[in-house]
Amino acid sequence: MKKIALFIFLLFTFCTYAQKQNNTYNSDSKLNVFIAPLPLIDVFDGSSIRLGVDFKVNRKFRAAIESGTYFSTIDAYKINPRGFIIKPEIKFKVYENDHSKQFIGIEYQYKEQSYDFKDSISVVEGVNYEMQYKINRKMNCISLKCISLQNLSEKITFEYFFGIGIRFLRSKNNLSDEENDGILDDEIHGGTQAEYQIRPIGKINTVNLIAGIRFGYKIF
Repeated sequence: MKKIALFIFLLFTFCTYAQKQNNTYNSDSKLNVFIAPLPLIDVFDGSSIRLGVDFKVNRKFRAAIESGTYFSTIDAYKINPRGFIIKPEIKFKVYENDHSKQFIGIEYQYKEQSYDFKDSISVVEGVNYEMQYKINRKMNCISLKCISLQNLSEKITFEYFFGIGIRFLRSKNNLSDEENDGILDDEIHGGTQAEYQIRPIGKINTVNLIAGIRFGYKIF
């Protein structure tokens, strides 16, 4: 709990510090389209393309929705990931000047994903074998974000953010109970911390930390 409290404190400290950011273009716009580039090279969750729109609601509020799909160009941990993700958000302006705007945002995320995974399994003592099996996951997450919207030119925007939330994960695989109990996930059999996050099944509720960037284009 102390770590969570510290993270929330840093979240609001960042928003205060961000008031000092400077660019040379007015950041106001009624409608932007954007791309989130970091998921394209995400070797942990799987490579995905994320596009979205950001629009002005009124003087204090903006809203956005981001969606994407997975493709298997990078499968360092998850094999052949497939699925989709959608992330609507609403953000409240806490500061602005002629160069930039800072927001506090609430984001909801829903994700469905399936992928293959390989493990060493021992059902009979002393007999080990490698097996590739399928995992299916559904995730709901709600997060509090601190956001800074800057400008790179008259038309190009740059947004960066980080936040904290709660993640509700439901996961299952196609292994039998005996095969699940027989998974060999220790260091001797190549178990890694990343794999410990990818493999678990059942109902898993955890704290979720987020961070990212977006490049946008002003439509008007």
